[in-house]
Amino acid sequence: MSDPTTLPIPETSSPLTTTLTILSYLVYGICYPIYILLYYFLVCLKPLLYVLYLIVLPVVYLAGYVADVGRGVWRVLGRFETLYIYLSTAFLVGLVAGGILYLTSSFLSSILGLDSDSQPDKPTRSIADFRANRKTKKAPGRTKPLYAGAGGSYGRVSGTRGVEELLERKESVKSWAKDEDWDQDEE
Repeated sequence: MSDPTTLPIPETSSPLTTTLTILSYLVYGICYPIYILLYYFLVCLKPLLYVLYLIVLPVVYLAGYVADVGRGVWRVLGRFETLYIYLSTAFLVGLVAGGILYLTSSFLSSILGLDSDSQPDKPTRSIADFRANRKTKKAPGRTKPLYAGAGGSYGRVSGTRGVEELLERKESVKSWAKDEDWDQDEE
């Protein structure tokens, strides 16, 4: 019988075999307790895993149904594969032809001087230029125009209240027309 403190290594083995045997016993001695601990830990968690599976089960079934619908859509779209190839080729040919036409027309218009950049833009007037032009066009004795509705009336009059509103509106228009500073306020 062998001594329990020694390892069972054959006497006719090579040094490499002896080293590998010793390493295997060391790894087994270290990993086996960890394996046992993890095994019993998972055995204790197994009821919790069943409860978790029960909770997640509706989501799993729903995801399966969504995946089935997606696969069905891909099967239907797969029937139109030839059409897709034809349309994508037509798109690419159109894109290339359009690009060539654009480059050719822009090249020819730049050579012939038909660019819109060569035409002078219309001069824009500023607000100050507009006001100065308006002041020079006014006649010196001319009064500001009064606003009146169509046909010169100030609106529809109905009853006493309508007459009062009409008179108030007429007075406000007259006071506005008499105001001499209205051009200078805008500047």
